[in-house]
Amino acid sequence: MPARPVINSEQVFCMINLDHPGTREDLLLPGPADLPVALGHQLLDSLMRLHTQAQQLAGALAALDPQRWEGWTQGIRDEAWRQHISLPSGRPHATAGAVYSCLSHEHGGDGRDTWQLAGLLVVPQVVLLMADELNGAKEDLEVVLSRCRQALGRKLGVTDVLHRLSRYPGTTPDRVRGFLAQVGRGRLHLRHCTRRIVVVHDRPASISLSWMRARRSIRKITPEACMEKLLAIREKKGDSPGIAAQIAQLNNLGVQEAGLLRQVQTVSHPSVKGTVSWPNGSRSELGYLSMPALIASDHSSGSSGRLPPHSRPPASPPDVQRRSRSDARLSEAPFLPSIRVFLSRPRGAQQSGTTPTR
Repeated sequence: MPARPVINSEQVFCMINLDHPGTREDLLLPGPADLPVALGHQLLDSLMRLHTQAQQLAGALAALDPQRWEGWTQGIRDEAWRQHISLPSGRPHATAGAVYSCLSHEHGGDGRDTWQLAGLLVVPQVVLLMADELNGAKEDLEVVLSRCRQALGRKLGVTDVLHRLSRYPGTTPDRVRGFLAQVGRGRLHLRHCTRRIVVVHDRPASISLSWMRARRSIRKITPEACMEKLLAIREKKGDSPGIAAQIAQLNNLGVQEAGLLRQVQTVSHPSVKGTVSWPNGSRSELGYLSMPALIASDHSSGSSGRLPPHSRPPASPPDVQRRSRSDARLSEAPFLPSIRVFLSRPRGAQQSGTTPTR
């Protein structure tokens, strides 16, 4: 792996979007003077440690011989990412390394879009330890970022916090731009920076992988909680006719209808979930695989690089006819669209697109 220039946190106070000044909202938020200098150093050092360890893990995976070390990967809605990132053909370990080391947005689409790649990879013990260290760096970053948010009084993204640091004096903008161009950190992806790699240190007897389809959660919510959420949106984004109308509508809600408020959260995209069976007969959840899981090699046999018995999910989730459920009683139109709150029709009420009268 080519040597990378060593840049300490003193030189990286001008890191994010130097050619794109803050938005109107950004200018209304607390400035960098509210963030202690020492905390800013910690955040930048955490990011550089994260980037270095991610690159080292990617390099170690790319160096593994695919003929000796078994593995496979399977993209989940990752067409936009593959169009912008060149991936090696027939080298699943190297492909996984590209996902592990991708810390920034690599396409111009929805900033919330996450690169999801399921898979299983057998790796040597040294690679498992490198993945553990990378997970530790992700955890450290979360802790430092949380402290930064507390100091600023806002739940800001890492890019927002770094944008404030870019206003500190005594920086070297040209050198920092070159650094950002090298590591691709101009538009950091917080989910990519913090999601953990699934590491299986003990050799499982078998692994079962299956699709989890899109799901919808519905929970009861009080008018007070709705008002708190609407006021938070107004405080963050300023007054708007839409928010004002929803606040007024909530204030006019009848007493009987207050118990009919339901907040709906939809996980709109399917994902792959795994279950592990162990040699002693016990089972445990592997969790959702947004990135390939790393599996310990089998030192008890002569073929240590082979995957354990496992089931591989089909290329796409199967079509399943959903059963009728309680969300059929929700009004067709949201009552408070900004926070995804609907009015539930009482049991036995006829379904219609109208909300209860007030």
